[in-house]
Amino acid sequence: YLAEIAIKHTFEKLIYSQDDSVDFLSSSKKITFDSKAQGCNSKPKLDYVGTLYESQKNRKFDMLIFSRVKNTHDIVWITGIMSKGDFLKNSKLIPKGTKNNNFTYDESRYEIEYGELYNPTLL
Repeated sequence: YLAEIAIKHTFEKLIYSQDDSVDFLSSSKKITFDSKAQGCNSKPKLDYVGTLYESQKNRKFDMLIFSRVKNTHDIVWITGIMSKGDFLKNSKLIPKGTKNNNFTYDESRYEIEYGELYNPTLL
């Protein structure tokens, strides 16, 4: 939950959600946000990707907030935001079983490069 704590600290107007399907609500409670965090060993680069598992695409949220948490748990980078609709339109679906270097995808997932996300200061 370090990513969610960092997001709440950075965007104080967001409200923690009591609904398990989303992580945050806007202060007006009209916009829902889902947090997507990944562990890492280094500072993220613009060509690194944020992901959403295909099985999560039907969850009811309006916006995604992407972040990376350093494995030492001392740094969280908020890498960008995007509406669910824009994300699904602009991301690439990677099928389960796809091989990428030494990694084989265990689930189908949507990926988008951080450089394509919207600046999180837009919140």
